Amino acid sequence: MTTVSPVLDKDSGYARLYAVIKEVLGVEVQPSTHFLDLGGDSMDAVIIADMMVDEFGVGPELDSFFVSDTVQDLADKWWAAFSAPAKA
Repeated sequence: MTTVSPVLDKDSGYARLYAVIKEVLGVEVQPSTHFLDLGGDSMDAVIIADMMVDEFGVGPELDSFFVSDTVQDLADKWWAAFSAPAKA
């Protein structure tokens, strides 16, 4: 079941994404670190993206985990997709 948070501010959204990454990878998340440098891999990216979709209706694009320079950049890309107006 997908549950979408109707109200979420940017700081809370970033904090939740970082918490999900920490939960999956089992490491402290430093926003200035690359996802791969935290020990993440493609399976972890799928799990994290799915968890975010389940919670918010939108997860990070899978390629964002690898092309983003930092976890902060990954969060920026996810937030842009999350906060974009819904397409009709």
